[in-house]
Amino acid sequence: MNNAIGTRIKTCREKIGLSQEELAIKVGYKSRSSINKIELGERDLTQKKIILFAEALGTTPSYLMGWDDKEKPFSNFHNKNIYSNMELKDIIKNRRKELNLTLEDIGKAVGVAKATVLRWESGEIQNLKRDKVSELARILQIPIEIIISNTVAYEEENTAPTLSMFRGIKIRIKWKDNRPPHFYATYGGDEVIVSINELDVLEGTMPSKQLKMLLGWAAFHQSELIENWLLAEQNQELFPINPMR
Repeated sequence: MNNAIGTRIKTCREKIGLSQEELAIKVGYKSRSSINKIELGERDLTQKKIILFAEALGTTPSYLMGWDDKEKPFSNFHNKNIYSNMELKDIIKNRRKELNLTLEDIGKAVGVAKATVLRWESGEIQNLKRDKVSELARILQIPIEIIISNTVAYEEENTAPTLSMFRGIKIRIKWKDNRPPHFYATYGGDEVIVSINELDVLEGTMPSKQLKMLLGWAAFHQSELIENWLLAEQNQELFPINPMR
């Protein structure tokens, strides 16, 4: 994780007088140790988790991520905005047409080819590089958080590739992560870290129905998860695991 994010989280937390334990409760972690690791830059955050941190700390995701130099108050616009229930591909396409922009206009402003913008709008590409997110928000004249809440950062996918997806649950293992062997699972704005050997939840929360489904899937594919973990330790390419049918 970019340590600048952790530093800004710590600064905002101390500014409003929150302890690490209190912040952990607000953003869905079980202990202060998770917050400590985040503030030290030892643990990555999903973009949706960054939004939760921003809300808890009374600032904006763009400030925590270093896109804004000045703090601004958090706004719940992403829950009220007309784009909040739309997929990223539709947000880009609809907003571009509202502004009478061409594919070339978007590509030139963001620094990508026309074909890339077309692939964004078709949904073929769903992960945007972090530097492209801010430029895309600027040209579409929408807050960065609208895009953040509808995409997975490119850097996240390249440090923790997705192994499987089903029923809204995404499973990832990070390269060269610290032991014990574990994997990350996200569902909406929730995330859990699950030990591969014991299949226990080490950190985080998830709705009970999805968690039960996840642990059942993990038990069935435990050997494949272990094999992927060993590959990740050697920084080798991981292989996909079949989703729950």
